[in-house]
Amino acid sequence: MTGGTSSLRWLGMGLPLLLLACAHELRDDGRPDRVWASPRGLEAAKTCAIRALDEFGRTQTALAPSVTHVAQTIEPGKIYEVRPRQALGTTGDSYFLRLEKIDDHITRMSFFVRSPWKGQMIAALAPCGRR
Repeated sequence: MTGGTSSLRWLGMGLPLLLLACAHELRDDGRPDRVWASPRGLEAAKTCAIRALDEFGRTQTALAPSVTHVAQTIEPGKIYEVRPRQALGTTGDSYFLRLEKIDDHITRMSFFVRSPWKGQMIAALAPCGRR
């Protein structure tokens, strides 16, 4: 076996594993799964979204700990992203909510999600998109 053949064999075995690993990463390709123009200010929308996602992620068992969320500052006073505080492990869930200040009383909420509970998560966040 030559070195070139061996390299191709490793590439042939490694590429599918790399693609599989990347398939579990949520990509921000600019196309959110849901967008709301919330009449809330940025801080109020952020508080509402964290509360809604925390409530959605609350479990009633010690075997599966509750998921809590945190807002990461992207651009102070203008853009935040709400994400799970803990790594989600092997659940297959990937999501984040981007909050962008449009003016003092309007916040664009863009939800990027890959989860079997996508519809329920959108429903949990929907009240934050209205007053």
